[in-house]
Amino acid sequence: MRALAAKKLSAPEIAKQMGRTEIAIRRAAVKFGVELPSRRAEWKPEDLETLRRLAADNLPVSLIVKQMGRTENAIRQKADELGITLKAPGQKRFR
Repeated sequence: MRALAAKKLSAPEIAKQMGRTEIAIRRAAVKFGVELPSRRAEWKPEDLETLRRLAADNLPVSLIVKQMGRTENAIRQKADELGITLKAPGQKRFR
């Protein structure tokens, strides 16, 4: 497992190669102090541009989530970090 983790393989990839479940790999990693790559998708510059554009278009968060393929929490957290105002639920869309 250490060698596979050193190659920056994800827990699901390691699990598949070792014939184990992902949770078994994650538990073993904690037990043996093996650091696994983060499950979070990195935000690329084009993702940030898309978020800014969709928020500027005053789209509801539910549509932004669908278009970007990220969770609502991820969208809200990144918008907050960047100072982007998102449309409040129930707010009318203005153009």
